[in-house]
Amino acid sequence: MRENYSSHQLGYGYLLKNQVTKEELIRLLANTLHKTLFVIDTNIALHHIDLLEVKSTLTEVVVIAHTVLKELRNLNYSVYKRLFALLKNDQRNFIFFPNENHEDVESER
Repeated sequence: MRENYSSHQLGYGYLLKNQVTKEELIRLLANTLHKTLFVIDTNIALHHIDLLEVKSTLTEVVVIAHTVLKELRNLNYSVYKRLFALLKNDQRNFIFFPNENHEDVESER
């Protein structure tokens, strides 16, 4: 049996290792053309990594869940490294969201 600890203190994710607050997320979205938060799943990352790497108004603020990174690491390590590089890029707004440990995404059994 695996125990999973949830926390409400994880906020809205992490941008360049800094926790994203609600105010910062609103500011990031206000500075984008389409006012859109782009949340990707594993299939989008796996099959469209080339598009994600191109700086575009459609991908100004992108959220990557921890689950996506875990799945990519097992499916295609090359794509995992490319996506991880985007998370570390200070010219892009790729937000890491620790969904496995976030209290608001926990499902009851």
